[in-house]
Order: sequence, then structure tokens, then C-alpha cells
Amino acid sequence: MSDFLSKFNLGATTQIDIGHEKAGVVPNPSWKKNNFKSRENQSWYKGETVIAGIGQGYMLTTPLQLAFATSMIANKGKSYKPHLVKGITDSGLNKTEYIEPVMVNYLDDIDLNHWEIIHKGMKAVINQKGGTAYGMFDNNYPLAGKTGSSQIYSLEKTKGDNVPEEFLDHGLFIGFAPPENPKIALAIIVENGISGRTAAAPVAKKILDVFLEE
Repeated sequence: MSDFLSKFNLGATTQIDIGHEKAGVVPNPSWKKNNFKSRENQSWYKGETVIAGIGQGYMLTTPLQLAFATSMIANKGKSYKPHLVKGITDSGLNKTEYIEPVMVNYLDDIDLNHWEIIHKGMKAVINQKGGTAYGMFDNNYPLAGKTGSSQIYSLEKTKGDNVPEEFLDHGLFIGFAPPENPKIALAIIVENGISGRTAAAPVAKKILDVFLEE
């Protein structure tokens, strides 16, 4: 699993044009053995594979990594180096040099039908009753997405009334639009927002409304 996730650049920096980017963690038996001193803690258990598969346990990603991986899903395996700078203008010459997209990876070994299944599921999240983001977006533009939450503390600490805000789950949303000809991929995290549907999806909508309706 960790080998497959690494194909989506998880556990590595995206090489965006700023410093101090974090690589995150995609845990596996080798990683655990190298990061814990005692043999007892170095052991890898089957349950750790399960929880890593849903982003829990030692798994760590940045929002940028999530957006980068989402763009790969949108482009069916193609990834491009991210940039904060669109172009550089020489004020003396009144000339702008734009940064051209650079493809850094292409997962051409993944069957096209697999990408189509993922796209279909992510579109259903938005457009079908029962989808976790159904009704959160209008129909002015087509969209594919996925809601989620990031658990911070054990369930015991988040039960009952008057739970401290810092104990509440983070709300997450990833998406891309339009699904048939993607122009934007995004990842939203709302700290202690509890729900990706009610906290992160509305933020994504505001961004997409501006970006796609210009």
C-alpha cells in the first residue's frame, strides 16, 4: 500500500517553489523500524495497515499533498510541478515570462477503467442523494469531490457535551472541476470543523464559484 501511495507523491515533497515544505509520512514496516527504538514498538501489526489505509495512525499529509494527489486523480495519472508564481515580469522591458507546466509523473500503468470508477464515485458524492456533499453545491458547474474528517483524539474524549474545541475532528474536502476537462484541483481543511460536508465543502464552493465563473 505504501508503495502505491508513494506514486501519488505522498510521503515526499511536491517541490513547490517555496522552502521548508514537509514531506509527511506514509508509514510501513520499514518506516516504523527506523523511527522507534524498542523492538516492541518496531513491530508492525496488520491493524496498522488498515488504519493507514483510511489516513489514520501514523499517516501524515499536507493540504498541498492532498491537492497534488487530487490533481493526479483529475488528470488520470498525470502530475505537474506546482508553482505559486505564474510568471515573472521585467518592468524595464515590460515583458512577462510565464512558467510553463512541467509534467513530473504519469501513472500510465493504471487501467483507465480504474480512473473512471473513481471519477464516477467522486461525482456521485456531489450529485447523488446520499452523497456526503449532496446539496452543498449548486449546478452552475460540474464537480467531483470527496468529504472527510481527520480524527485528533480518541472517541472517548470527543463524547458528551461541552467537548473542548481543540478535541474536535478536522473537516476535509478534496475535489476537482470540471470532471471532464479539469481546470482546478483543491484540498480544504478546516481545523476542528468536525465535518467535511458542513465545514470544508462550503469553503471549496466559495473558491470554485470565483475560479470557474470568471
